[in-house]
Amino acid sequence: MLATRPSGPSGRSWARSHANRRNDNDEETPPVADLILIEDNPGDVELMRTALEEAGLRASLHVAEDAPRAFTLMSTLERIPDLVVLDLNLPRVSGRELLTRIRDGSRWRDVPIVVLTSSESEHEMESCLHLGASAYKVKPALFDGYVAFARSLVGYLSGSRLSVAHERSCTS
Repeated sequence: MLATRPSGPSGRSWARSHANRRNDNDEETPPVADLILIEDNPGDVELMRTALEEAGLRASLHVAEDAPRAFTLMSTLERIPDLVVLDLNLPRVSGRELLTRIRDGSRWRDVPIVVLTSSESEHEMESCLHLGASAYKVKPALFDGYVAFARSLVGYLSGSRLSVAHERSCTS
Protein backbone atom coordinates (compact mmCIF):
# COMPACT_ATOMS: atom_id res chain seq x y z
CA MET A 1 0.00 0.00 0.00
CA LEU A 2 1.23 3.46 -0.89
CA ALA A 3 -0.63 6.64 -0.19
CA THR A 4 0.40 10.13 -1.21
CA ARG A 5 -0.88 13.56 -0.47
CA PRO A 6 -1.46 16.12 -3.21
CA SER A 7 1.63 17.95 -4.43
CA GLY A 8 2.33 21.22 -2.70
CA PRO A 9 5.23 23.09 -1.13
CA SER A 10 6.57 19.94 0.49
CA GLY A 11 6.20 18.00 -2.75
CA ARG A 12 8.50 20.19 -4.80
CA SER A 13 11.84 18.93 -5.90
CA TRP A 14 14.98 20.21 -4.25
CA ALA A 15 16.98 18.41 -6.95
CA ARG A 16 16.21 21.12 -9.49
CA SER A 17 18.10 23.66 -7.41
CA HIS A 18 21.13 21.39 -7.42
CA ALA A 19 20.96 20.24 -11.04
CA ASN A 20 23.91 22.24 -12.31
CA ARG A 21 26.55 21.27 -9.77
CA ARG A 22 30.14 21.54 -10.93
CA ASN A 23 33.14 19.48 -9.94
CA ASP A 24 36.63 20.77 -9.12
CA ASN A 25 37.47 21.04 -12.84
CA ASP A 26 34.41 23.27 -13.39
CA GLU A 27 32.74 20.57 -15.48
CA GLU A 28 29.08 19.77 -15.06
CA THR A 29 28.46 16.52 -13.21
CA PRO A 30 25.25 14.53 -13.06
CA PRO A 31 23.22 15.52 -10.01
CA VAL A 32 23.54 13.31 -6.97
CA ALA A 33 20.55 13.32 -4.69
CA ASP A 34 21.00 13.87 -0.97
CA LEU A 35 18.74 11.36 0.76
CA ILE A 36 18.19 11.07 4.49
CA LEU A 37 17.08 7.73 5.88
CA ILE A 38 15.81 7.80 9.46
CA GLU A 39 15.73 4.11 10.39
CA ASP A 40 16.85 2.24 13.50
CA ASN A 41 17.02 -1.27 12.01
CA PRO A 42 20.49 -1.91 10.49
CA GLY A 43 19.03 -4.64 8.27
CA ASP A 44 16.48 -2.24 6.79
CA VAL A 45 19.20 0.38 6.30
CA GLU A 46 21.27 -2.11 4.33
CA LEU A 47 18.23 -3.21 2.29
CA MET A 48 17.52 0.41 1.39
CA ARG A 49 21.16 1.16 0.54
CA THR A 50 21.35 -1.90 -1.73
CA ALA A 51 17.96 -1.16 -3.30
CA LEU A 52 19.04 2.38 -4.17
CA GLU A 53 22.13 0.99 -5.88
CA GLU A 54 20.12 -1.71 -7.67
CA ALA A 55 17.63 0.93 -8.86
CA GLY A 56 20.51 2.98 -10.28
CA LEU A 57 19.66 6.02 -8.17
CA ARG A 58 22.71 8.24 -7.71
CA ALA A 59 22.33 9.24 -4.09
CA SER A 60 24.36 10.27 -1.13
CA LEU A 61 22.62 8.41 1.70
CA HIS A 62 22.82 9.85 5.21
CA VAL A 63 21.42 7.65 8.00
CA ALA A 64 20.11 8.61 11.44
CA GLU A 65 19.12 5.78 13.79
CA ASP A 66 16.76 7.83 15.96
CA ALA A 67 15.23 11.28 16.36
CA PRO A 68 18.09 12.84 18.38
CA ARG A 69 20.56 11.76 15.70
CA ALA A 70 18.19 13.04 13.02
CA PHE A 71 18.09 16.46 14.70
CA THR A 72 21.88 16.45 14.94
CA LEU A 73 22.09 15.57 11.25
CA MET A 74 19.59 18.33 10.43
CA SER A 75 21.71 20.89 12.23
CA THR A 76 25.06 19.79 10.76
CA LEU A 77 24.28 19.22 7.07
CA GLU A 78 25.17 22.23 4.98
CA ARG A 79 22.61 21.48 2.30
CA ILE A 80 18.96 20.74 2.73
CA PRO A 81 18.33 17.16 1.55
CA ASP A 82 16.31 16.32 -1.54
CA LEU A 83 14.24 13.71 0.27
CA VAL A 84 13.72 12.14 3.70
CA VAL A 85 12.62 8.52 4.15
CA LEU A 86 11.26 8.09 7.68
CA ASP A 87 10.44 5.00 9.73
CA LEU A 88 7.70 5.50 12.33
CA ASN A 89 8.85 2.97 14.90
CA LEU A 90 11.91 4.72 16.29
CA PRO A 91 13.36 4.56 19.80
CA ARG A 92 13.02 7.54 22.15
CA VAL A 93 10.92 9.82 19.91
CA SER A 94 8.44 8.34 17.45
CA GLY A 95 8.62 8.96 13.74
CA ARG A 96 5.24 10.74 13.95
CA GLU A 97 6.65 13.18 16.52
CA LEU A 98 9.74 13.71 14.38
CA LEU A 99 7.54 14.36 11.33
CA THR A 100 5.56 16.94 13.33
CA ARG A 101 8.70 18.71 14.52
CA ILE A 102 10.17 18.85 11.01
CA ARG A 103 6.96 20.27 9.55
CA ASP A 104 6.52 22.77 12.39
CA GLY A 105 9.38 25.03 11.57
CA SER A 106 12.68 23.37 10.82
CA ARG A 107 14.59 24.48 7.75
CA TRP A 108 13.59 21.07 6.33
CA ARG A 109 9.85 21.80 6.53
CA ASP A 110 9.40 21.79 2.73
CA VAL A 111 11.49 18.70 2.01
CA PRO A 112 9.44 15.73 0.78
CA ILE A 113 9.14 13.12 3.54
CA VAL A 114 8.16 9.57 2.63
CA VAL A 115 7.13 7.40 5.56
CA LEU A 116 8.38 3.82 5.12
CA THR A 117 7.05 1.68 7.95
CA SER A 118 5.78 -1.77 8.90
CA SER A 119 2.42 -0.37 10.05
CA GLU A 120 -0.49 -1.18 7.75
CA SER A 121 -2.90 0.86 9.89
CA GLU A 122 -5.23 3.03 7.83
CA HIS A 123 -5.48 5.43 10.78
CA GLU A 124 -1.67 5.70 10.99
CA MET A 125 -1.42 6.38 7.27
CA GLU A 126 -4.09 9.08 7.32
CA SER A 127 -2.52 10.66 10.40
CA CYS A 128 0.94 10.82 8.79
CA LEU A 129 -0.42 12.33 5.58
CA HIS A 130 -2.35 14.88 7.64
CA LEU A 131 0.83 15.74 9.59
CA GLY A 132 2.64 16.51 6.34
CA ALA A 133 4.12 13.28 5.03
CA SER A 134 4.39 13.39 1.25
CA ALA A 135 3.68 9.66 0.99
CA TYR A 136 3.18 6.59 3.17
CA LYS A 137 4.53 3.17 2.16
CA VAL A 138 4.35 -0.13 4.02
CA LYS A 139 7.75 -1.83 4.08
CA PRO A 140 7.93 -4.50 1.40
CA ALA A 141 8.30 -8.14 2.36
CA LEU A 142 10.74 -8.89 -0.49
CA PHE A 143 13.87 -7.17 -1.75
CA ASP A 144 12.28 -6.55 -5.17
CA GLY A 145 9.72 -4.42 -3.36
CA TYR A 146 12.52 -2.27 -1.91
CA VAL A 147 13.99 -1.84 -5.40
CA ALA A 148 10.57 -0.80 -6.75
CA PHE A 149 10.22 1.64 -3.85
CA ALA A 150 13.69 3.08 -4.55
CA ARG A 151 12.78 3.54 -8.22
CA SER A 152 9.57 5.32 -7.22
CA LEU A 153 11.61 7.93 -5.33
CA VAL A 154 12.89 9.26 -8.66
CA GLY A 155 9.53 11.04 -8.99
CA TYR A 156 10.42 13.33 -6.10
CA LEU A 157 13.88 13.98 -7.42
CA SER A 158 12.61 14.99 -10.86
CA GLY A 159 9.92 17.31 -9.54
CA SER A 160 6.96 15.03 -10.20
CA ARG A 161 4.82 13.05 -7.82
CA LEU A 162 5.81 9.59 -6.73
CA SER A 163 5.60 7.30 -9.75
CA VAL A 164 3.83 4.14 -8.67
CA ALA A 165 0.90 2.11 -9.85
CA HIS A 166 -1.16 2.25 -6.63
CA GLU A 167 -1.52 5.56 -4.88
CA ARG A 168 -4.23 7.24 -2.89
CA SER A 169 -4.54 10.98 -2.37
CA CYS A 170 -5.20 12.38 1.04
CA THR A 171 -8.17 14.76 1.08
CA SER A 172 -7.55 16.24 4.53
